Amino acid sequence: MEAAERVYREAMGNGGEMEAWRGSVRARALARLGRGEEALEVATEAVQFARGHGMLWALPLALLALGQARAAVGAEGVEEALDEATAVATEADARMALLTIEQEREELAVRGA
Repeated sequence: MEAAERVYREAMGNGGEMEAWRGSVRARALARLGRGEEALEVATEAVQFARGHGMLWALPLALLALGQARAAVGAEGVEEALDEATAVATEADARMALLTIEQEREELAVRGA
């Protein structure tokens, strides 16, 4: 995934309109691989990009990734990130994002995170 991101940036000169989405996917993968600090950095950037560009379609997934990254490193703010993700997804009528966020809440509860 990291190589693909580098190739894309080299070809396009910037992250493009999908930067927040790609960042959320990368952050979620990093968190699951035990690379929580990296996940937190990538997720934070994805949230900032989505917010800065008013991308309501990408923001819930970036916030979900932020919550997952915070959980991976044992940081505070997991529920806050998921709550905001839910609120934005509800506003944007992003039903699949809502489903994914709810599934993550359930997984975190099972893991005790």
